[in-house]
Amino acid sequence: MPAATLHLPTIALCCAVSSLFFAMVLGSLRNPWVRLQGSHCMAAGAACSGLTYALVIYEVSGNTLWVQVLRTTASVALYALLAAGLCRLRGRRTPWLLLIGSLTLMALLAALYPNQAPDVAPRMLGSALLSSGWALFAIWLLLVPQPRLPGPGPWSAALGLAVMVTAYALRAATLLADGQVTPAETASGPANAPLLLASQFALLLSLGGLAVMWNARVVQEVAQLATHDSLTGLLNRRGFNLHWPAWRATHGRAGRCCSTSTASSRSTTNWATRRATRCCSGWPSACTACCPRRR
Repeated sequence: MPAATLHLPTIALCCAVSSLFFAMVLGSLRNPWVRLQGSHCMAAGAACSGLTYALVIYEVSGNTLWVQVLRTTASVALYALLAAGLCRLRGRRTPWLLLIGSLTLMALLAALYPNQAPDVAPRMLGSALLSSGWALFAIWLLLVPQPRLPGPGPWSAALGLAVMVTAYALRAATLLADGQVTPAETASGPANAPLLLASQFALLLSLGGLAVMWNARVVQEVAQLATHDSLTGLLNRRGFNLHWPAWRATHGRAGRCCSTSTASSRSTTNWATRRATRCCSGWPSACTACCPRRR
């Protein structure tokens, strides 16, 4: 099918529905034992994506200034909020001032260079630079810092964001090749439809990868809480029973007495502590295998 015959509103509708679906998925993540920091920022980013594509369908946007400003600002807020959510997930300080500053700059560019202006090249260049910058920052947060995020979700999200950055760069290079960009070229250029398809593919990859990553994070945290104490981070009873045989096989040897110290209601006195931390008849099953005095 030739690129010129692709129906732009239909593609935008598919993008909007997909974005809103992932916004509901990311916003509905709940777990009473796991703190999901950053998921609401990512859900807001997906909602901004849905808003952007929904405004593309709104055909009167070419004559309404506030719709143009809202659509252009929401397209940058998508990547900024995804990066902010990843900062919270990583435990880093969220760059709120930088986020607000970039959105304000994009809103000013959209207001100063609306579709009624003869040249909208500054608006196109600003949108491409700001969106690509936040997307590259999100890719760095997904792949570079330690510890690595669980599952294949980070790689899928990073690939989707990379495709988005490439699509923005190609569209900006195509439109800015002559140095002047008219509103008609931004609205109905021959490269808009195929690049919007690429953005749809990238959107599914990135938002789907984030949803998979959050699910893997919840499973990882719940598995950690099943064998470790949530307050101290030490092994609980189940974790001790799982790790004790391997530890004894590695470190325990004949002639060496092995003992453990447990925190319970019966080991709060000096007498109980001495019994728990020495090899004695109170715990014959734990000492018989490694202590020659109990054989």
